[in-house]
Amino acid sequence: MLLWIWHRKYRLLAIDLRQLNVELEGRVADRTSELKKSIDHIKESEQFFQSSLDGLLSCIAIIDEKGKIVQTNKSWKDFANNNGTVSDLVSEGVNYIQVCEHATGDNSEEAKIFEEGIKQVLRSEKLTFSLEYPCHTPGIKRWFVGEVTRFPNDKVKNAIISHMDISKRKRTEEVVKTERRRLADVLEATNVGIWEWNTQTGETLFNERWAEIIGYTLEEISPVSIETWTKFCHLDDLKVSNELLEKHFNGELEYYDCETRMRHKNGNWIWVHDRGKVSTWTDDGKPLILSGTHQEITGRKQAEEQIKNLLQQKEILLKEVHHRIRNNMSTIKGLLSLQSRTLNNAEAKMALKEAQNRVESMLVLYDKLFLSSDFQNVSSRQYFETLIDEIIKNFFNKDIVSVTYEIKDVMLGAKIIFNLGLIINELITNTMKHAFVGKELGKINASLSIDEGHATMTIQDDGTELPESVSFENPASGFGFKLVSMLVNQLDGSIQIERGNGTKFTIKFNIET
Repeated sequence: MLLWIWHRKYRLLAIDLRQLNVELEGRVADRTSELKKSIDHIKESEQFFQSSLDGLLSCIAIIDEKGKIVQTNKSWKDFANNNGTVSDLVSEGVNYIQVCEHATGDNSEEAKIFEEGIKQVLRSEKLTFSLEYPCHTPGIKRWFVGEVTRFPNDKVKNAIISHMDISKRKRTEEVVKTERRRLADVLEATNVGIWEWNTQTGETLFNERWAEIIGYTLEEISPVSIETWTKFCHLDDLKVSNELLEKHFNGELEYYDCETRMRHKNGNWIWVHDRGKVSTWTDDGKPLILSGTHQEITGRKQAEEQIKNLLQQKEILLKEVHHRIRNNMSTIKGLLSLQSRTLNNAEAKMALKEAQNRVESMLVLYDKLFLSSDFQNVSSRQYFETLIDEIIKNFFNKDIVSVTYEIKDVMLGAKIIFNLGLIINELITNTMKHAFVGKELGKINASLSIDEGHATMTIQDDGTELPESVSFENPASGFGFKLVSMLVNQLDGSIQIERGNGTKFTIKFNIET
């Protein structure tokens, strides 16, 4: 019986042991699976962390509390490999503090500073340390920013070192710096004041030169605002300035451009030229920032006033000269008329009459020059129409002759208009003397056309044709025709005669002669 009881207990115990073993194996398997998952998760986390590091453009390395490199990213390795000789010195397992400590060459001083920064971070004296340094090669100039940052976990004494290439930014900064220097040099060379005005707040900025122009230092007129401008500006000119500003703000003027008087420290009024433009607008389209230059132009304004006075004096003098010349020519004309009255010879009287007509053509020219604004150019229409009317009214048969005009109104120089006046005098005189003898009515047409700088003038009548024997080439044609030929040559022009239903004279010349 005892044996049976013992055997039964043993069997029960064996069964319990087997169950325990099965349970234990199950638990071990579960734990092993959990550990595998944890390990896989850790590996995935490490891979993700490494991939994240590799995705950064900055060169990244993680160091332990002794300064040894424990992990780097792809950019760090690539940079090391591209710099060949230092590749092994900055790989994992190397003490980076010692690398900085033993650095030599052009940037060794920066390396020593960075070494001390690493130590300060590892000793918890600083949370982060940053240093901007050059790292040039014979072929290219490079700049980097090196940073050391502690891990946020106090239990982990590691730190992250990063080196970011800022060469592009530095080159841009150099370009901007150079442009600013050049701009500053230009502004200094032009000796102009500079101003900036916030039109919404009234806040205004002036440079030192702005204050110097009116005799002050910037400190003497500070604090500055838009009221500073209105304080020194002449009231009359301030009104003009405000009107021009409004036009610029409304888009009527591309720039604000105004010349105003300002009260100098010594009490005198000086002239300044202000020029500016809105550079910034508010979201609702209002002007915000207006900036520009401020230049003294007192000397220029005084010179302009002097020139204006001189021109006025010259104008008065020229008018006086023209007046005297006209009076003298009128006297000559009067003397010729007086002389002709004492003669009985018809041919002599006619010669004196023609001389009077020539003087009259000059008198008409001087009248037009006197009325002209520049004393150098005369309106062709006004001159020729007046001249021809004056010539015709001196002849006994003037009432039977009608004149039509087709004159292109252009401004002609005194030299051209003078020669043409004498030419027209001779041709009209010849026509009035010979073309309408025995006629009850007569017509004269005068025309002037311009084509690309070339002028054509015609004098045409419907009277008796000019005889074939009379021409500009025939010396026997008379003094008048010789004079016409000479004057046409002075214009570098040409003259032709057409006969048929009257006579037509065509003169061609260059109006730029």
